[in-house]
Amino acid sequence: MTAARRLMILVVLAVLGCSSVPQPPAPLEELSALQTVALFHDYLRARELGRVHELLFEPVRQKDYAAAAVGASELSRGWSDFTAVDAREEGDVAVAVIHEHLAQGKPTRNYYPVCLVTQGGRWRILPDGYRERKADLPADAYARFGVLEEWFGRRKAALLREANDQ
Repeated sequence: MTAARRLMILVVLAVLGCSSVPQPPAPLEELSALQTVALFHDYLRARELGRVHELLFEPVRQKDYAAAAVGASELSRGWSDFTAVDAREEGDVAVAVIHEHLAQGKPTRNYYPVCLVTQGGRWRILPDGYRERKADLPADAYARFGVLEEWFGRRKAALLREANDQ
C-alpha cells in the first residue's frame, strides 16, 4: 500500500469519526459500576493506559501509579480477556464480578471481584491491596465492602453452578 493511499484512508476514517479508542456509552458520571468495569476492560484491550487511569481511585501515590501502569500494561497483554458479569452497588461502594475467559491460553471458570467507590460523582476502581494501604475511604466503607464481598462469594458460587449445569 502506498503512503498516499494510507494517508487517504486515515483522512477518511478521521472524517467519519472512526476511532480505535473505545468510547463510553454515556458520560462517566452516568455509568453504573458494571459499565465502568466493562469500559475499563475496553480501555485495557485498546492499551489506552491513560484512560485506564482515569477510571482508578485517586489519590494514587506516585509509586502506586507506576505499579498500576505496569499492571495495566500486563493486563492489556495477557489478562484482558474478561467480561464484567454482574455488580452490586451499596451507596457509594460496589463490587463487580468479572469472568476471566482464558488463563495461559486455556478456557477458565475463574471469577474475581473488582471493588469500586464513587469519587467525583462517578465510579472509580480500587486497586488491589486497598485495605492494607488504608485507602482514603469513608469510615463505613470497609464494613460495606465486607457485605459486598459476602455477596460476591454467593454470586461466584451460583455462576459456577450455572456453568457446571451447561
